[in-house]
Amino acid sequence: MKINVRKIIPYSEKNISYFNQKRPKMLVLWLGTLFACITIKMHLFVCVYCKKCIYSVKEGWLKMGLNSFVAQEARPLPIFVLADVSGSMSGAKIKELNIALRDMISALNNVNDIRGKFQLCVISFGGDVANIVQPLTDVAKVSLTELEANGETPMGSAFTQVAEMIENREIVSSRAYAPTIVLISDGMPTDFRGGQDYSNWAPLAMLHSGPRSSKCQRLAMGIGDDADMAMLKAFVKNDQIPVIKSNGAKGIASFFRWVTMSTVARATSVAPNNVSVVAPISLMDEEEITI
Repeated sequence: MKINVRKIIPYSEKNISYFNQKRPKMLVLWLGTLFACITIKMHLFVCVYCKKCIYSVKEGWLKMGLNSFVAQEARPLPIFVLADVSGSMSGAKIKELNIALRDMISALNNVNDIRGKFQLCVISFGGDVANIVQPLTDVAKVSLTELEANGETPMGSAFTQVAEMIENREIVSSRAYAPTIVLISDGMPTDFRGGQDYSNWAPLAMLHSGPRSSKCQRLAMGIGDDADMAMLKAFVKNDQIPVIKSNGAKGIASFFRWVTMSTVARATSVAPNNVSVVAPISLMDEEEITI
């Protein structure tokens, strides 16, 4: 095997005499080191001035040290709240909903020893379309604005919005646990015209069939006698999770406490992706809610 030394080391008058004296030993050293480096798929450079070998891996220098190790960020557990803010939610209902959301954020911020961290997104549906009033972010950074009630109940728009967000890996990290979707409403979707057969409704089918959105935990509550319980049951689509009905506005706070405890229970379990894990129903005020 013939080696062109001038291609390996820089040419200079200063190092020629040194090389002539040390040629046999250096050739053996180079060949042995080169063989070892090829074996571990590295490139070798030899610096004759400092008599040290400098290794590089592909495009960059191989640097090892304590500073090379970075703590991995906690895995997020996203929570999406789909909030009905139609005109029928005005008064005590929207007031209790705002209070319940703030209480949930406060409670989640004070949870310790969980397998990750909580993130929150709030999507309101009222008027003509759904709106993202709180983009998905860590609960510690949430600054929630007050929800106001007006207009119709475009629930389908909210389903489409949340499904698209969950499938977008730039919004919901690939490392995230299965999200929780919380739906609260006191009426029927005004963007659906199929009676009470929701099995083929495109927005709901999109939510149930998405590669990622289909794996979410879904929790729901209807408020008052006008709430479409058939719609809420079609949304949850899990026999192991009850659909909650509130007799009035006061049940909203009880429901969100249950949502908070259910989310915490999942985050502290050995299997946070088990979406059937919920808190006991007995923790809610039985005078305000029915199942």
